[in-house]
Amino acid sequence: MEKVDYEKLSSCLNNIFILLEKEDSFLLRNIYNISRINYSYLDFIKKYNLSNVYKENNLTYNGVYLLAREIIANIDSNYLEEYDKLIKTGMLDFSYNNKYYGSHFYHSSDIDLININRNFNYSDVITLVHEFIHYTNSKNKSINRHLLTEFLSIYFELYATNYLINKGISKEEIDYNERLRSTKGSCNFFCSYEVIILAYEKFGTIDKNTIKYLNRYYPNIIITKDNFDGECNNLLKNYDKIENQYKQEILYEQEFNQMELIDEKIIPQFDAYRYVLGTIIAYYSIKYCNMKDIIYLNNHINDYNMANTDVLDLLRSIGIDLTDANFLNRAFTSIDEYINDYNNEKVGSI
Repeated sequence: MEKVDYEKLSSCLNNIFILLEKEDSFLLRNIYNISRINYSYLDFIKKYNLSNVYKENNLTYNGVYLLAREIIANIDSNYLEEYDKLIKTGMLDFSYNNKYYGSHFYHSSDIDLININRNFNYSDVITLVHEFIHYTNSKNKSINRHLLTEFLSIYFELYATNYLINKGISKEEIDYNERLRSTKGSCNFFCSYEVIILAYEKFGTIDKNTIKYLNRYYPNIIITKDNFDGECNNLLKNYDKIENQYKQEILYEQEFNQMELIDEKIIPQFDAYRYVLGTIIAYYSIKYCNMKDIIYLNNHINDYNMANTDVLDLLRSIGIDLTDANFLNRAFTSIDEYINDYNNEKVGSI
């Protein structure tokens, strides 16, 4: 990379960090530990074949809605009043042919929407449960809600998967590997920028000497200068691509504002770690935690006391200690049991 490229990247990162300090300081404070968790998951999951050929069926929209309602009632019947509003208010929408860019829950001051891309099998039920849990904790969004909402939705997504299989639904009609697959994808995406974020957070700039400083301060990080520069170039290209797309979107409608671009288009790309942590914590919780505690957390995540409690202390209050040396091993044990229960094949097995 040329000096001008380093300077441009450092300028972009400076603006990104200004907003991350405000909106997601947890990532900046814990980037090294998150990185270690990220690589631990990739190393653990590589022994499994996560492909899953699943069948479509004739499950109707109403069938998806009613079966998800049954699961929600078993989680907490107090949720049914809000759940029953989904269709009446037009909040819930199903699509054909991947109309939406991924199934999602959208919240604003004016409207709430749950949009589901149909797979035409029982995975649609699980997805609806996942997105509805986002809705239940969406009011008065707190920083702890931001950090833990994926964990909460993934936890109840796993509950829904187990519920369906225990009900006698064929595993061939449920993509039960999807979460583990998508988390692997989130890990790989996180890998594409984590070292750069770590370097900028530590040294305050990116230049030709950064890789030397990285190797000095983080001897466990193994990356060559060519690979580091390649990742920097990719991050810059991605930034330029998003910026050009954003300028096209606002053409003739408003003046270009770089901080708005970063807030609306760039910062959301750093969310990958929340899915990785959310998945690992959810699998840990399914085995080692009481569901009543998870429900209580979901119901009160935005209350004053919980919203202002350090997230690590908040998790400890329900039996989850991310600083425990055995946490990851116990979480991976839970994933092992989940996979073995559903007869997944290990890579290389016959």
